[in-house]
Amino acid sequence: MGTRRPGVPTFIWRNFVDSLGRDRFKKTIVGEDELGNKYYELTKSKRPVKRGFMSVDKYSTVLPPPEWLTWLRGIRNIPPTPEEIMMNRQTEEKVKKKAKEIDQNWNNLLSHEEGNKIPHVESTTVSSDVDTEPANFPRYPEYEQHHKLT
Repeated sequence: MGTRRPGVPTFIWRNFVDSLGRDRFKKTIVGEDELGNKYYELTKSKRPVKRGFMSVDKYSTVLPPPEWLTWLRGIRNIPPTPEEIMMNRQTEEKVKKKAKEIDQNWNNLLSHEEGNKIPHVESTTVSSDVDTEPANFPRYPEYEQHHKLT
């Protein structure tokens, strides 16, 4: 006859013992950001790839850069390169500069048009002696009289 296969209890026991081994999950460092955080993947795992990072400051609440966050969440497969991060920072600075210019142009336009502004006109609301608060909506005498009759 052939060789005898191990039973189910033996199979479960071996898997349990293998799961306790520390060499099963090895952290492979894949990169580091400008803050000094190190990013890793857990290898030799039977599960989908696990990713994480080791922060320089243990109690830091600062999020990693967006490029690394997308890699950590599995949105991208390849970790970001320093060149890519630098290019994204330059683009971000250009956008901020452009937004500041647009904001200044808008403020200049508003201040220039300040002289051409339409004068303020008071509303034509009817107030009674009972009203001590400003009215939210205009009041009309014909509606007030109708309301008092019913």
